[in-house]
Amino acid sequence: MPFFKDNSGALHFLDDVAFAYILPGGCIQITDADAAELLAPEPEPLDTLRDRALSSLPVWEKSERAAGIEHAGRRWLTTSAALQDIRDVLLAGAVPGEQWVAADRQIVPMTLPELQSLWQAITARGAQIYQRRLEMEQQIADMSREQLEAFVPGWPEPVQA
Repeated sequence: MPFFKDNSGALHFLDDVAFAYILPGGCIQITDADAAELLAPEPEPLDTLRDRALSSLPVWEKSERAAGIEHAGRRWLTTSAALQDIRDVLLAGAVPGEQWVAADRQIVPMTLPELQSLWQAITARGAQIYQRRLEMEQQIADMSREQLEAFVPGWPEPVQA
């Protein structure tokens, strides 16, 4: 299929060169490769890629915070509701029935010092998550186009010995 480019750089194509008379004045015939280059989408601006990468961080952070935590040999919920329950009990100063429910819905004996220890572990994990988010924000600021296009928020891969 013959392709033509006009003076403004716009692309035109015809089924047959015989219809070239309908093209705007000043059009020149170009190769298929030149036409493909003109049709290729412009790369997204780096600011757009950077904004997209940054906007993925709050979702990642929320997911990480709600993912639960391993502590004292069990998995514990860290959803907003679970954290509020722990706060309420810590403020009251007593664990009802001296038991708590683990993430697997098993009832576990729990003293107030043990619940305080769980809370400390959860807040330490929250601090790690926040620190990682700050690190990713700094990394995103310095990323190349290729790095931004491939960016997925997460934890660094463990170093293999």
